[in-house]
Amino acid sequence: MQYQVFIDPGIVNCCFLLYDNENSTVHDFFIKSVKDVSICYDILEKLLPVIKSIHVEKQVSKNTKCLKIEAAINTFCLCNKLIFELINARLKTVLLNIPKSTSYYNRKKKIVEFGTILLDNKTILYDNREKINNLEKKDDFFDCLLMAYYSNILNSEQNEKKKEKEEKKKEKEKNKKK
Repeated sequence: MQYQVFIDPGIVNCCFLLYDNENSTVHDFFIKSVKDVSICYDILEKLLPVIKSIHVEKQVSKNTKCLKIEAAINTFCLCNKLIFELINARLKTVLLNIPKSTSYYNRKKKIVEFGTILLDNKTILYDNREKINNLEKKDDFFDCLLMAYYSNILNSEQNEKKKEKEEKKKEKEKNKKK
């Protein structure tokens, strides 16, 4: 089985979430300390056989360490011919209707709350809730979880629009032939 890999690069650590989009299931996740960029590259090398695509939270320009991680992941994807997607960090807050003026702490709190609801309602499946509960900093996991959730929702909506457009085009062609 191959997975979508969602990555939240940070200054201190990096969260990797392996997601099965066909079954809306978190296969696994882990958070690793990133002393340098090569650690992310090494992790992806080990995961390569199970990677379908890689999705990374886009970093702000003042965060140079995270930008280097982002660039290294992009390079890894190019070298291994993998799909690479940058996801704007603002997407989560916009879709959750969290105002820009909300403090960092409160934004993170709301993201954790919404992610917990997704798991509680079984919208996204993950059996090892104890692993999440034992995290010191849960927001890294939930950032990745929401990236997976919204990325797949937006992609399915885009696919639906494409199908509708193709069907209309076929209908027009069919009517022209008559």
